[in-house]
Amino acid sequence: MLEKTSSSSAGTTPEKIMIGTSGYVFFMTWLFLLFIPSVGGVTAVSAPLHECLLRVALLVATMAAQGVGRCFADKLVGRRPMITMACVGAVLATLAPLGNFLSPPPVFLEYILWIAAGFGCACLGVQNLRFLTTISHQYLIICTSLSFALSAVFACLVSFLSPAEVRWVVQVILALMAGVMAVLGAMMDEERPMVRVSDSRARTHMSWKSFGAVFGHTICLGFAIYILFAEGLRSDSDAIAPVLGALSIFAVSIGAAIEGVVGSGRLLDEGIQLRFTLPLAIVGLGPMFFFGPNGIIVCCCILVGVFMLQEITNMNAIAENIHLDRLNLIDVSSGSKPANAAGVATGYVLGFVALKLGDLYGPMSSVAVVLVLIFGLSCLSSFLFKNRYPGMSGADDDFLNLGRYEDDAVAKHVGWKKRCDAFSEKIGLSPRQYEVFILLARGHNASYIARKLVISGHTVKSHTYTIYQKAMVHSKQELIEKIEAFDPSS
Repeated sequence: MLEKTSSSSAGTTPEKIMIGTSGYVFFMTWLFLLFIPSVGGVTAVSAPLHECLLRVALLVATMAAQGVGRCFADKLVGRRPMITMACVGAVLATLAPLGNFLSPPPVFLEYILWIAAGFGCACLGVQNLRFLTTISHQYLIICTSLSFALSAVFACLVSFLSPAEVRWVVQVILALMAGVMAVLGAMMDEERPMVRVSDSRARTHMSWKSFGAVFGHTICLGFAIYILFAEGLRSDSDAIAPVLGALSIFAVSIGAAIEGVVGSGRLLDEGIQLRFTLPLAIVGLGPMFFFGPNGIIVCCCILVGVFMLQEITNMNAIAENIHLDRLNLIDVSSGSKPANAAGVATGYVLGFVALKLGDLYGPMSSVAVVLVLIFGLSCLSSFLFKNRYPGMSGADDDFLNLGRYEDDAVAKHVGWKKRCDAFSEKIGLSPRQYEVFILLARGHNASYIARKLVISGHTVKSHTYTIYQKAMVHSKQELIEKIEAFDPSS
């Protein structure tokens, strides 16, 4: 029988949490600043296409770096490769702000520097994920949420520094400090057993629908970020945009951190988020271009808050899956994170198109782009989000009168536990998947399993999807019927 594993990390120490969280804050502040044009500046106003393309180039380079990383995932896992990656990432990340000191920088050189910074972004992003995989579930939520909250506030404050050269120097320092913290964190980590990509992929299955869901919410995030700051620069609201954007991120992040302490699990519950995503997106998108500049900024802040919360949930789930299932860090990160970069880049371009069409043909042209975006969200909500994890629907929950499996005839069946053990070994479940499998077989729902195993609901659903894939079933009822029909002696 498979052994159980704990969701907590024995090596977690206050020093490790402090260093890891600091590195996360430095990195996220640097990243936020790259998407905040200079407050009161003229470059972003006079050359909006150039500014947009620079950030798209950074995101595309990030995706390219993640693709390269996935090709060499077996060679990049380990303390020494992580330290090397942190150093290289920090140096490359400094190139985007350093390019501003060239007055004016040649266009081709500026693109090269931002593309290089995109590779640095991918390297440092892996370091943050590495840190998150070393801490327990409760610390995971708190550290991620507080990192987003502090980064938003610090990025807002730095954006007002004057002269502009001071802001650029701070961005360079932030990138270097993120690298230093990543190196220290990697040195403090225990050397982990080598997890080959083939073994990692055999333990879990990642649904393409999950990638679609992430891509959808990050499109809205990228769209809102572009409109928020571009509209602020085009109007007298240039000082309001970064403040309100930071407050929006700060509010939802603090709410998520409080949930991590209390453990209620409501705000970060994926099912609840998906039910409210489309309505809140319509609230933010629908009336956007019918208001003045300040109204547009408020609508964008709603979108940024909603979809940044989903980003926190997604990051936690990826880290938790890597830790609990002992997956290859580079392979999972490189396989899941490109959807984020692709979504933000797409949304950023749509934001530019919406404002440009509005300038050329009137506000109704911008509204048309918004309607297309809402239609796309509706399609994603109905096609991707619905039954994203087979067997987790309400009808399935009613099947076994969940939460009272001890009194169920199935649980009292002679040899039930033996049959479950043999079945799980046959289909090759990992220790954590086995724990989820046993609770599923007894009729518990995702909320109970998450509380029982001290993991997130997203992680439970991810494990459920993998279990169904390995068992070749589509619902909890099919799983139980297959277990009942299974002969342990075969």
